[in-house]
Amino acid sequence: CESSNWSSDSSIVCRTPAGVGLKWFLTVTSGKQSRSLTEAWSYNKPFVTWITSWNHPTTGAATITVNGYNFGTNLQSQTVTMGSSVCNPSNWVSESAILCKVQQGIGQKQETNVKTELQMGSITNAWSYDAPVA
Repeated sequence: CESSNWSSDSSIVCRTPAGVGLKWFLTVTSGKQSRSLTEAWSYNKPFVTWITSWNHPTTGAATITVNGYNFGTNLQSQTVTMGSSVCNPSNWVSESAILCKVQQGIGQKQETNVKTELQMGSITNAWSYDAPVA
């Protein structure tokens, strides 16, 4: 816990640090006694709300911002996929934004995913590559 407060003989309020992950354990120590609970809590999974541009060149030259929440901190690793390609590079901006360089490709109604450890958030039909120029 970043901080904790005694609430009653059977309750402690714990403020968890920012982060990502599933099934974290918890240990409570009082005096010389300790008790642990495995799989005590998990962070909420990432949630993608929107991306800054709906159309991208087929050359992969666009850098976009993926927006949402629960993207963790800059100390955790996030993987962003745009369609079937991993963004390279992807740069964490905040708990709610990641910069991503779209790779070259073709297609419409592509999906965007943000993965933090074992949890993933997605937005479907989020964007398309530009149509070929005749």
